[in-house]
Amino acid sequence: MEPTLRGIRKLPSGLMSVGDHVFVDKFMYRIRAPKRGDIVVFRTDKIAALVGSSRAAYYVKRIVGLPGERVSIKPPFLYINGQRVTEPPILEAIQNRERGYSGYVLPSTYPPAKYLHDETDSVQLGDDEYFVLGDNSASSLDSRFWGPMQRRSIIGHVTKIYWPWDRVGVPE
Repeated sequence: MEPTLRGIRKLPSGLMSVGDHVFVDKFMYRIRAPKRGDIVVFRTDKIAALVGSSRAAYYVKRIVGLPGERVSIKPPFLYINGQRVTEPPILEAIQNRERGYSGYVLPSTYPPAKYLHDETDSVQLGDDEYFVLGDNSASSLDSRFWGPMQRRSIIGHVTKIYWPWDRVGVPE
């Protein structure tokens, strides 16, 4: 999710830096449905392709595809139902490679992507399915690899970074 959210990383000095700690609103999605552009925390144990995986039990990604939509990528752009996505503005910034973002890419590394591995590919979402991508899609394990996820996997909406102090604020 970099540069939006930072994980633990090794500094040039050899020390490890603290990753971002975030507040997650678990109530919001009882009032309204998740929206395109929302950063969400979700459980991976309800995603069939990740059940039994040694990967973490919780992921943080951005929702790009909503129920009933058809998602595709033509690097560096994201398309919904054949139309290039321009809203919300953060998705436009990612695609235009602004502020440290690198646009959306089609994965060409291991593990092989099962979804959206070619510009001609698209994914049709069901009535209760969402498609999530990392903001740094060149090194993100996301829906391109495991496909759509159901609403029941979503725990909540990331609302604020509260640690470390120099990163406190609302992620875009």
